[in-house]
Amino acid sequence: GTTEDEALRLAGALEHASEHPIARAVATAAQERFGDLPAVEGFRNRPGLGVQGTVDGHTVLAGRTRLLDTPLPAALAAAAAAAERAGRTAVAVGWDGTARAVLEVADTVKPTSAEAVTALRALGLRPLLLTGDNHLAAQS
Repeated sequence: GTTEDEALRLAGALEHASEHPIARAVATAAQERFGDLPAVEGFRNRPGLGVQGTVDGHTVLAGRTRLLDTPLPAALAAAAAAAERAGRTAVAVGWDGTARAVLEVADTVKPTSAEAVTALRALGLRPLLLTGDNHLAAQS
């Protein structure tokens, strides 16, 4: 398969062990494309950065770009920047010490969200959005 397919498969297996919403999105996409995912050994959550573990004998990292052992190559850095400009979250994926791919994750607004915000405002409350996402993803 392509590097992108392998990145999704390895990252999906790794993210399957995490409860983070972005991790769940990556794991779900990987399961939809590949079915059963390989087992993860030595899973470790790196708070605020991402996750790491061993999948199919590869040391895999998935998360923020600064989690990876090396800087992103120019093409991947450009893909990450474009994803963030579009209001998406960029998930950098690397294995065996090399940055290999950037996955894009986009939030979808639940159909009931506008109704819930309207109901909160009717109660005299002022809803706020608190997020760890980048500014453009939050705005989107």
